[in-house]
Amino acid sequence: MFRTATSALCLAILVGFPVLGQRMALNHTALTFAHPQNSSHTGCTEPPAPRSVIYRKYDLEIRHPENWYISETGNTVTLAPEGGIVEGKIACGMLIDTFHPRNRSFGNSFSGPEQLPTVSTLSSATDHVIEELRRTNANLRVLRSSRKQLGANAAMEVELSNDSPLGGREIDRLTTVLHNGVVYYFLGVVPESDMHRYTVIFDRMISSIRFY
Repeated sequence: MFRTATSALCLAILVGFPVLGQRMALNHTALTFAHPQNSSHTGCTEPPAPRSVIYRKYDLEIRHPENWYISETGNTVTLAPEGGIVEGKIACGMLIDTFHPRNRSFGNSFSGPEQLPTVSTLSSATDHVIEELRRTNANLRVLRSSRKQLGANAAMEVELSNDSPLGGREIDRLTTVLHNGVVYYFLGVVPESDMHRYTVIFDRMISSIRFY
């Protein structure tokens, strides 16, 4: 479970676009609905819609199921279905953010590379992302990792296991991408029992990523 900080550094998924349903606030460790929801179920309540829609922000676009709510605060983006947030913690959905290893900070910019620090290697930057996530998720465990290529951009995929706010364990699929000297990360979160349904969804979302 990725716990919510009280900082205003959160993200809602659309600036300049209508946001459906309740607005969410989130940062790199969590996201929160304005009115937290309680749940006693152990899986995602609403299956992902077969049709997908495009979310765009600055130099990035990604496709997601059309029945997922989008929200952003600052530069952190959250995509989640109905019931995907439980008591202020993400149980099902995806977080999108940037990470700057030089000052070990999240967010700050989706803007041009001239304003951003460079990183030595994608693997070391990915290690830093996991280290930072572990600071507020003590039971986060790395299961496996692999290198990928997303278009012209180097990428890494890391499968993680963590405590789920629904009880039991969840699978967190972290994809990091190095683009113009900035590490973008995409964190898919789903209860372990639902991973078989969401593997294809996360694959499609990551494959749909485009940078400009």
